[in-house]
Amino acid sequence: MQDVEIDLSNIDLSSQQGIRLQKIADSCREVFNEIDKARLKWEPNDVRDLRNRICSNISILNAFNGRITRDNVTALLKAKTNEQHQIYLDWLSPAVYATQQCDYISRRQPETGEWFLESPEFQTWLEKPQQTLFCPGIPGAGKTILSSVVIDELESRYGNNRDIGVAYIYCSFYRNDDRIQKPECLFASILRQLAQGLFPVPHIIQALYEKHRLKGTQPSVEEMSRALPLIAIHFSRLFIVIDALDECRFTAMSRVLNDIFCLQATHNVNLLATARFIPEIMTRFLGKPTKEIRGSKPDVMRYLRANLNKLPAFVSRNLQLQQEILIGITNAVDGMEEVTESY
Repeated sequence: MQDVEIDLSNIDLSSQQGIRLQKIADSCREVFNEIDKARLKWEPNDVRDLRNRICSNISILNAFNGRITRDNVTALLKAKTNEQHQIYLDWLSPAVYATQQCDYISRRQPETGEWFLESPEFQTWLEKPQQTLFCPGIPGAGKTILSSVVIDELESRYGNNRDIGVAYIYCSFYRNDDRIQKPECLFASILRQLAQGLFPVPHIIQALYEKHRLKGTQPSVEEMSRALPLIAIHFSRLFIVIDALDECRFTAMSRVLNDIFCLQATHNVNLLATARFIPEIMTRFLGKPTKEIRGSKPDVMRYLRANLNKLPAFVSRNLQLQQEILIGITNAVDGMEEVTESY
């Protein structure tokens, strides 16, 4: 009993394990008490019975101690594996778009963008594999917020399904530098998002890590391109969303699109992309389904109603003036949802 108490003194037991250990200890003490009371009048059968009970309790204690030790070793190995998993991901790409996604989706008014999610074009894209949906829009139409709505819908539907992967990229003029929006960096971000749900990390990523970490180098665009289908095979379907293609360098955007289009030929990959009406980008999506993004009047009206409290006090006291503001701005916006904020 003393040996077991020493072994387990530095281990945090669960409540169930604590109850189990207490029952074993009570059983052992009961045997010891019987030995102390009966030691002057032992009969052979009593000795044999006590010996069997002592051996049984020792076996139970040893099994309990061994199980606790194994559980703790397993927990340590799991923690070490998770730590190494994160090391691989952080090395692969520092570009994480989850913060931007949280920011954009937090700006969404309830039910905004439902018209797009319910559209036949989006529903077809969602249900059928190997689909592309190009969503152009004028500046200020709300393309980025709508992209966040699509991503949120995908994560809500498939976030707990390990067979379906979701990855996304938010291109931006403010991030338009070689460190972030080179094609290999864009590939790396997609690979990271897909690999973060795979345990263990796929061999191809481990191999790239071992090849480059000691040299302090990063994988080339060709290495990243070859890795993409090797990661894709882990999923029955993949959804990739790229927002604001026009805010990415054309050469980088073109390379990424080429590889995704090639991947679609052999894997169940769905791509949704947004951009302004730029001819060079439009030509890349010729013959593919298109859904224009416009600031819908119901969405604009929802935004305005949610922000009326930010207007001067004299407006809040005048219902007729509020109605005139709602109607006037909604009619003036004409498809430019983000312009509403400037009013």
